Amino acid sequence: MVKSTILVNHAKPRQGTRMAKVMFEIANVNQSRNNVTYTIEHFAILDEENNVKTLSDTTTKTIDIDTYNNLSWYAESMMPNTENMTPFEIERLKLKIGLFIFLQTDFLTDEQGNSLDVIAYGLYPNQIEMV
Repeated sequence: MVKSTILVNHAKPRQGTRMAKVMFEIANVNQSRNNVTYTIEHFAILDEENNVKTLSDTTTKTIDIDTYNNLSWYAESMMPNTENMTPFEIERLKLKIGLFIFLQTDFLTDEQGNSLDVIAYGLYPNQIEMV
């Protein structure tokens, strides 16, 4: 999981302002011959101490195989010693690291396709962390 380090407005348009930290989790991975599609759930953290959260949004992101391979290799290079981890634990950690890297580099763009230098919810890349 990846979460914001600051409060953001997680409300949908016309819902006003709802401030909370947000958490991102990969809910589903679908691989085909040409690409990989991730379903990413966005949660608003209502009570961090007691881990109370509510689903705020769901997005899908599709990346091509070359991007997937590069992201996978980069995530593997960032992994700690996995000697005492099960294959399942290793894959889950690799997904979490991959999501973190992806979110840090998935910049929002304006109507002309120019980068806005912010990521989801108007966050800067240094305002998210792995948990």
